[in-house]
Amino acid sequence: MVQVLRSSSWVAWAALAMLLSPPVQAEQLRFATGYPPGAAPVKHAESMADIVAKASGGELTVRVFTNALLSFAEMSAGVRDGITDVGYVVTPYFPSEYPRTNLLNDVSMQLALLGDAPKGREGVAYGGALMEYVFFNCPECQKEYFNQDQVFTGVSPTASYQLLCNRPVVSAADMNGLRLRAGAGQWSRWAQAMGATPIQISGQESLEGMKQGLIDCTVLSVVSGLSDFRLIDAATHITSTVPGGVFAATPATNINASVWRAMSEEKRRAFLAGAVYMAAAVPFFEHQREREVLGEAKAQGIVILEADADLQDLTRTFIEQDATTVAQHYATQFGVQDAEAMIAGFQPVLARWVELVKDVGTVEDLVTIYEREIYSKIDVSTYGM
Repeated sequence: MVQVLRSSSWVAWAALAMLLSPPVQAEQLRFATGYPPGAAPVKHAESMADIVAKASGGELTVRVFTNALLSFAEMSAGVRDGITDVGYVVTPYFPSEYPRTNLLNDVSMQLALLGDAPKGREGVAYGGALMEYVFFNCPECQKEYFNQDQVFTGVSPTASYQLLCNRPVVSAADMNGLRLRAGAGQWSRWAQAMGATPIQISGQESLEGMKQGLIDCTVLSVVSGLSDFRLIDAATHITSTVPGGVFAATPATNINASVWRAMSEEKRRAFLAGAVYMAAAVPFFEHQREREVLGEAKAQGIVILEADADLQDLTRTFIEQDATTVAQHYATQFGVQDAEAMIAGFQPVLARWVELVKDVGTVEDLVTIYEREIYSKIDVSTYGM
């Protein structure tokens, strides 16, 4: 009888202790986006946070931060050093750290060689191809992230890059002497090959640069250019068929490797459920917004043009030749001795993805394809370990 009383008393005390003890807190990850409040990627990151919380049953949560925590220039070191757990890393800010990701970004104009098939889906096709290649075909790409104490979990490309100008540009003759802001290597090389003069200013400076006559055109997606950088107030013409390509050097959900390894497999899967949504949502909704912004531009009197056949042919010739230039540059400047083989190996992957996404109608469609073709094949027990 005494033993029973002691046992019952112990149970009662244990129950009381559980009631008085603080509840076990869910693990929370800090996600630095680098974008200002209200920007579309911040909203997509908040949706990602909801997905992660739901997929983990509340055991893993994500708190989203804007550029008040880290800028893009600070992001890579911020993830590496634990200032943030997850970061929207834009790799061209760090050319020596991520040469292979930058190389794959630097050949995105290859999309134009695939005809009209990618039109309106350039970002979602390129994102799928780049993720498949990095996850499964490029251990050296993975090593670059490991060297920065990061785990790669996806990219979020833009829509297609176009010419946003203060004059009509449709021919090779129109390109000659054009002062053109081009923010990355492939578009600067294209500008020079077409007879234009690349001007090195930031996207944020494009509006004043065009108003003051410093530049005639800028190469950007119409969403970034017309909406985010307000070139809708200065541009008069858009040439939609050149130069093409997307900006895809955007590992949007890189996670600190130590944080990743400390998580349970269930939490890793929950995190990837959010990462695949982020990878799909950013390019899908940018393409959707692209159509809306073009409608706004037309309503404001901006003229939408197509390059003539000669300028398009010259652009395709440039793209074909530029692959060799890119390979030589990355081999010489960054020691990527397999650069030529990387480009050759990436091309069929890209062609496959153009076909895979051709019938995508909703972001849920795209998430399903990314999940089926990529994320379902990631073994969370070994990946990133």
